[in-house]
Amino acid sequence: MKKIICGLIMIFLLLGFVSAIYEYAGGYDEVPATVTKVYVARSSHKGPVTEKYNLEWTNKAGEIASEEAIRNKDGYSEGDMVTIKVDARNHDTIYGNYIPYMIVYLVLFAICGFVGFRKKNNEKEIKNV
Repeated sequence: MKKIICGLIMIFLLLGFVSAIYEYAGGYDEVPATVTKVYVARSSHKGPVTEKYNLEWTNKAGEIASEEAIRNKDGYSEGDMVTIKVDARNHDTIYGNYIPYMIVYLVLFAICGFVGFRKKNNEKEIKNV
């Protein structure tokens, strides 16, 4: 049962790794975006207050793409023009750094493979020595 569960987890980790490579290999383009809304957000009733903003830009199909709830660490205000990195294939999503994802997927794949498929030392083998 342990081998089956670890095998399934390894399949999902492999799919995540392939997906991260696909996104990383696609590259990015820099495009102008407009800050459409700046607002104050709170994670809970007594939680810390953070300022966030929404972005809009035009993708390759000519449609408006957007990203919401980005932490406003640079102090943007509504109407500011910002240059952002988006995926080069269709300009639909903001491009991220995928190398840490690939490393995590590989490390978890190795750990799961080691835990799920290692050979145990049985008492019979120990008595024969």
